Amino acid sequence: MSFVGKILVVIIVLLSVCFMAFAGAVYTAQTNWKKAYEAQIAATKKVQGQVAELEAATAKERNERQAEFNQIKAERDAATGKVDTTARDVVDLTAKNKQLAVEAAAAKEQNKIADEEAKARKEEALELRLVNTKLLASRDEQSALRVKLDDQVQTLTVDLDKAQRKVVTLEKEVGGLKQLFANNKLSTDVKVATRPTVAPAEPVEGKITETRPARVSGNSELVEISIGSDDGLTKGHQLDVVRGAKYLGKIRVVETWPDKAVCEVVVKNKNGIIQRGDNVTTKL
Repeated sequence: MSFVGKILVVIIVLLSVCFMAFAGAVYTAQTNWKKAYEAQIAATKKVQGQVAELEAATAKERNERQAEFNQIKAERDAATGKVDTTARDVVDLTAKNKQLAVEAAAAKEQNKIADEEAKARKEEALELRLVNTKLLASRDEQSALRVKLDDQVQTLTVDLDKAQRKVVTLEKEVGGLKQLFANNKLSTDVKVATRPTVAPAEPVEGKITETRPARVSGNSELVEISIGSDDGLTKGHQLDVVRGAKYLGKIRVVETWPDKAVCEVVVKNKNGIIQRGDNVTTKL
């Protein structure tokens, strides 16, 4: 073999080695891309599973919040019905109290008339006895008349005793009604008893600790405040919402606890948004 032939053989061997190296590199790159693709598919499925779990948790939270809202609304409706029933009971009791007062006054008037009649009968009996003494000749007739008058006096005395017992009974009933009103802290004046209370007896101040926007169109926005029944708040009380010197609106208490209360927004300033940390007060 000539020198040139040897060189060509060497070149062919080198080219074969390079081709085999290139083929190995191509095969390795194809294998790595396939593994990367499979890994990406697995990561995508995992992310999709996490998204599904987040969506399920969000739906559950939304349903729980809606259930809480419905429960608060039902409690508010029940409380409103109870207030209406109490107001009607107060009106009925006031009417009954007035009727008993009228009956007591009538009984007292009848008692007075009975006293006057009894006094007149007694005076008449004394006069008849005097006439009986002077008119001995007609003693039997006057005696019969005296017995008759005595019977009338006895009857009137019995009637008077019945009237007095009835007055005592009516006075006890009136006293019991007054005690019932006092125990329930109710006024006997129907105008006072049926007048709605919109503010506690003493001025109070607090802060908004949480806001709950209306989830359904037509429902009121709710807020939670830092004061409650221990501060004198009851259902129906109204408070003003301010931030510094800016007036934001008015809220009404719908549920109370010792140290907090839930209120609905009844008046809202168009130029302001009620937020956590805003002040509530009854001093305005």
